[in-house]
Amino acid sequence: MTRELLKSLLEDFVERFETATEAHKRSVHYQSTLNITRQLLIMYHNKKAEENRQLMIQYFQEIEKIQLPIGRLESLNLFEDYLMKTGQFLIYERGFAFVQGSNTINIVVGLILDAVLFYFMKDHVPIYVPIVTMVLLIYAKFRKRALIKGQKCFGLEY
Repeated sequence: MTRELLKSLLEDFVERFETATEAHKRSVHYQSTLNITRQLLIMYHNKKAEENRQLMIQYFQEIEKIQLPIGRLESLNLFEDYLMKTGQFLIYERGFAFVQGSNTINIVVGLILDAVLFYFMKDHVPIYVPIVTMVLLIYAKFRKRALIKGQKCFGLEY
């Protein structure tokens, strides 16, 4: 029952927002909603998946009520209340990932590791290139690309 309802609500959602501007799509987290809902529709015989389908049905009902454009705060609240909870479930069940806009964490960790390596290698190597930082950034870029291609990601601006 909920699977059919969720599928029809997803079709209505796509119909409503496929011609919308990019700003409107970002405010309702269009691609994240598509990725999450499609994965929930695939899952069978899982009590937690059924609970998350109900949560997404509530999300679609909330989206139907609001008029565009919606504010940033309301968009964040909807994301936290519905998409983040369902996305966290899919992280553990289906290998989803939360896609963030920046690589700050990779840069910070890389710089710390590079500083440690430089400290121990400064007597042996006159010039040290931040290798770890570059490797982490390249890894993050390819991982994000693979997740987007596989439709296994969600995020605030996605």
